[in-house]
Amino acid sequence: MKVLVFEEHLGMSRHIEGFFAKHRMQTYVCTNANDFAQVDFRDFDVYLHFTSSCLSEINTDFILRRLPSVFIHCGGEMISEKLQLREGEEAFPFLGDLSYLLQKMEKAIVEFENWSKPSAESIFEFEMKFSMIEKEEASEQICNLIARRYSLSQVIFVDYNSWVDSITPDNVIPLDRRRKKLKKVEMLSNQDLSKNMANNLCLFLDKVPEAQEFYRNEKYQCHLLKAGLEPVGYLIYSSDYPKLPEERYLEYVLKRFAVIYKEKDHYKRIMEESYRDDVTSLYNQKYLPLITDSMIKEAKQTGQNFSVLFIDVDHFKKVNDTRGHLIGSEILAQLANILKVNIREKDYAFRYGGDEFLLLLHNSGSGQAKEIAERIRVQVEAHDFYVQDQVINITLSIGIASFPEHAKTKEEVIALADEAMYSGKNKSRNIVFVAS
Repeated sequence: MKVLVFEEHLGMSRHIEGFFAKHRMQTYVCTNANDFAQVDFRDFDVYLHFTSSCLSEINTDFILRRLPSVFIHCGGEMISEKLQLREGEEAFPFLGDLSYLLQKMEKAIVEFENWSKPSAESIFEFEMKFSMIEKEEASEQICNLIARRYSLSQVIFVDYNSWVDSITPDNVIPLDRRRKKLKKVEMLSNQDLSKNMANNLCLFLDKVPEAQEFYRNEKYQCHLLKAGLEPVGYLIYSSDYPKLPEERYLEYVLKRFAVIYKEKDHYKRIMEESYRDDVTSLYNQKYLPLITDSMIKEAKQTGQNFSVLFIDVDHFKKVNDTRGHLIGSEILAQLANILKVNIREKDYAFRYGGDEFLLLLHNSGSGQAKEIAERIRVQVEAHDFYVQDQVINITLSIGIASFPEHAKTKEEVIALADEAMYSGKNKSRNIVFVAS
């Protein structure tokens, strides 16, 4: 029997050739449409097509008229255009074994080999992009990548910050990116655990060995992820198979996941430190362009606005000259705490430089921004700053500009807030002044 095969992946085509060689069958493997166009179909008895991505390029009607048996393989299942799979297995016993081989290899060996190449799905390429996204988003993307590669119905990553990331691959049902606070428990009965696992798999046992044993007896698998000797979290997944044939390859992925997740955690801490001011622990100017770009993009998409508060400490040079820079720095640190408690979670506070600060108020027009600025001004004016047994009082001049009310770019809105602040200083100091 002579078999014609279309498989675009070279690594997989070698495995297919080896499989047919063991069955003493002559095989010709096409890896692209050009090779396929040169084939004389009269030389073959069976045609097997394994590459769904190139299926549209192949004239299957033409093939069906010239070959007695045509099988198309997509997504781990054998589909016949002319014969049912059952009939095909009876006519060609090797097809049943071949289908299992592909189910085992297509999601494991092929992908495993692909990781050595730059590709859109490559986990190494994903590592290169890893530093560009937030840690939580990274865990979601990796979980979703693993779910797609291994046809898992649900994947959960539990990190040591006690958050659960629950991902359902989009080829099963729409993505579910809900986050739930991890409920830690000392021990649950199997009955309770099974009930809760069925409810979106959102519980996890502190006692990992017992959890692992239970999951392996059910359709849930649990892996402890370590970067070297240090644990970074756990990955729980749901599978229709008690034990995946390619589990050892999945374990390799999880080891890589643990390392890059740990690296991401370390990278995030380093970046966080680089974006923080040493004296006040507020964000510094390096972080400002990233946030303003993000807020402008969101404002344009949603039609919302945001405001900039440009803050300057009145006569602060006199404080530094008469009391010293150490006392001046301590005053700025205490002032930063006042600013932080007066803004919301989605707002941002920056030390712009010297005694200048900048607040970005999310979804706030100039009216609301003025209320917040006035509240800050009054609190600071009434506050006694205790430094080295000394009591020091300061006042603020605050300028306000809003996007898109006053400006259309990040440079303009900051510049207008700065100008408004100096306009206020020229009037009286200890003032809130809105751009016109």
